[in-house]
Amino acid sequence: MVKKRTDQTELSYSIPADCEELILPKGILKIKRLEGQPEVFPKDDWQAFFDAEQLCFPLQLRRWKAGDKFCPLGMDGKHKKIQDLFTDRKLSRFDKEQVWLLSDTSDQICWVVGLQIDDRFKIATTTKAYYQISFRKHPK
Repeated sequence: MVKKRTDQTELSYSIPADCEELILPKGILKIKRLEGQPEVFPKDDWQAFFDAEQLCFPLQLRRWKAGDKFCPLGMDGKHKKIQDLFTDRKLSRFDKEQVWLLSDTSDQICWVVGLQIDDRFKIATTTKAYYQISFRKHPK
C-alpha cells in the first residue's frame, strides 16, 4: 500500500499504479483495485468505477485547460468539450477552477471528478477487474 502525501498546491499530480491514496491540500483521492464486476454502481458523484484493462498508469490528476475534451458516458463515443460540460452544469468560474480531471498515461480524460466519467473507461460485460476511485474533500 502506497500513500502519497502532497504538501504544496500543484496543478497536476502523477499517480503510479501502486498508489492507493493521494493526499492533497483540499482532499483525498483513494484508489482500490477489485476483481470481478461491481454488484452496485455508486450513486455518489465523488466515486467512480473504471474497467482495469482500460486504465493505463501512471494516471494524472490535473486541472482542466482550454480545449480539453472527453467522451461522456451515454453519448455513444461522441466527444464533448469540458467547457461545454461546465456550461451545461452551470458551474461558476470559481467552480470550474476547482474541478479536477483524471487522465491516463496517454492523456485521455477518464473522469471529470465529481461530474462525469468517460465512456471509454466504463465497466463492460467483459470486465474482469475494476478500479474504484473516490475523492473526498477535507472538512472545512
